[in-house]
This record gives sequence, structure tokens and C-alpha cells, in this order.
Amino acid sequence: MNAGKKAAMAIIVGLATATSVAGAAGSAVAAEKSPRPDAVATKAVASKASVTRDASAKAPAVKRIAATKGAATGRQLRGAQARSVTTPCYVYTDATGDLCSWYYRGWRGSRGGVHYSDYNLVDNYFSTSGSGYGQRMTNNAESIYNYDYIYKKRVFTYYGYTGAYGDQPTRSGGNYTATYINNVESLYSV
Repeated sequence: MNAGKKAAMAIIVGLATATSVAGAAGSAVAAEKSPRPDAVATKAVASKASVTRDASAKAPAVKRIAATKGAATGRQLRGAQARSVTTPCYVYTDATGDLCSWYYRGWRGSRGGVHYSDYNLVDNYFSTSGSGYGQRMTNNAESIYNYDYIYKKRVFTYYGYTGAYGDQPTRSGGNYTATYINNVESLYSV
């Protein structure tokens, strides 16, 4: 994680502590800025909603490419080790698409995509030009978009499909919520 992101996270953590001390724990703002709750509580809340806030802007366009014949589906790859491939993000002719991650909020900076699943994002890298180019995708993404028309994507805070998890519906995205910002290590198609 670069120094700028670490400084921003320290400010956010400091703000979260100040907010909870001020007694605003009952408000929606305080809940968003509060320190990460234990995994059990997060899992129950996260599985009911999108892992991102609603985005007001339209997602950036990505290239449409032909789907590979005989490719495994997300359901076939779930639980199995998927081959790690970092792409700049695509929509495929079979109506599937990548879960595209951006280095910064607001779909800014370098981006990289994962098509069906990956049990450990540690060997995936942001692949387009911009801030974050060449950085690992694990624990480094601040915004996402699911370009898939068929499968929602389930993200996890730990490798091997463990930890807190949440779903990103098809053709949607935005900035990660507090639980997932710079804290996603694995994902698969549901």
C-alpha cells in the first residue's frame, strides 16, 4: 500500500474513533465510519446487500471480446483454484464479464479484472496505465464494477473464499463500503 493510501486510512481510522467517542453510533454516518465489526456481524449484514455504495455516474466503457469456447463457468470454478489472469477488464460475447477493480475511488487510477473466480488475488495486478499500475490487486482496490450480465460476484475479505463476504449485483458498481475498501482478497461468480 502506498504512503498516500496509508495516510488516508490513518485519517479515516482517526475520524472513526472520534465519531464513535462523540456518541453518534446510532446514525448511518457513524455506522459507515465506525471500525470494522467482527466477521460474524459483517457476514450477516454484507450478504444482504451490495458491497458498494450506489454510484451516481455511469461506469467506464470496456472492450467487448469473444468468449473462449469451452470455458468453465463461474459455478464450475467455485471452490476450485482458478488460473490467475489479470486483464484490463472486458465484457464477453457470451454475456459474461469481468469484475473490474480500480486502485482509487470513483473508478480512477489503474484497473484490473477477474472473470470468474480467484481464490487469492495476491498474484493479480492492476494492468492499465495510471496510479497503481503494477500494484497487487489484493487489499488494494477502492472501487469496482461488475460487467457481467449473468453472474453476480461475491467478494471475500480473506483468501480462499473466507472472511466477511458480500455480493455485487450484475451490471453495477461503485466505491467499496468500509468493510471492503482495500480489504478484498478473493472472489467468485454466484
